[in-house]
Amino acid sequence: SWQQFRQPYASPSALSSRKSALDAYRASVSARPTWPDTWARLAHAKLYLQAFDDEFANALKQAFALGPWRIAVNRELAQIGLIAWPRLTPEQQQATLESARRVAVYSAGEAQQLLKLAAQTGTLQQVCGVLESDKPAVERLQQVLGEQLSWIVPTLCVGTQPVSLQDHPACGQLAASDAERRGSRYHAERGNDQIHLKGP
Repeated sequence: SWQQFRQPYASPSALSSRKSALDAYRASVSARPTWPDTWARLAHAKLYLQAFDDEFANALKQAFALGPWRIAVNRELAQIGLIAWPRLTPEQQQATLESARRVAVYSAGEAQQLLKLAAQTGTLQQVCGVLESDKPAVERLQQVLGEQLSWIVPTLCVGTQPVSLQDHPACGQLAASDAERRGSRYHAERGNDQIHLKGP
């Protein structure tokens, strides 16, 4: 699935190789149906194809159920879910936020990368709401900031939408400091200066 990873989502030039990757993941989950990593990869392949169907939903569900304590699985599920956020059901969004919480708790570095993606996908407010209700996650955010958190937080503009972070100080400080570096690319969306999903 990485042969055309620099191509945008749903790119016609990458269609053939991505469909071949999807077929390979289908064969793999058929042979090893309890392997969460492959279910996550299958869901990611569907994301690259912008195919938000029952197979996509089932892959997300299986990966989430089978790999609750695998950081790589949770990282990938968080990436998929945040990028595809507008196309997810409420249940899928909640599962995405739980995966994001697990990722953030794992390490300060994981928390930082997660928040970068949340800022890029316009889901910072949702992610922050989950993280700041979890003490271990807040501790990771404090590590990222390297200082005590201030309760005075500016409003951050994500894309064209202003997002108030007054209720999310831990995330707000980090996000505001990262806004100047918004041009940097997160590895989950390499090759795309902005993350775009096709309309329904």
